[in-house]
Amino acid sequence: SRLPVYVGNKDNIIGVLLVKSLLSSSILTPIPVNRLPITSLPSVNRNTSLFSILNDFQEGKSHMAMVIG
Repeated sequence: SRLPVYVGNKDNIIGVLLVKSLLSSSILTPIPVNRLPITSLPSVNRNTSLFSILNDFQEGKSHMAMVIG
């Protein structure tokens, strides 16, 4: 339901595209990705505890996080 969006190489993720945002688009009229709403992703350090990340998910801040470092 969420597609990562990147610029340049695959390590440069700028956000995610929600598949449901594509449902209102017509397949007959191509729309560039940069005209669709891209949701930002929270980033966490690789040393962040899973408990902390789970708390963020449960608080509704996100359903996904990008691990860096």
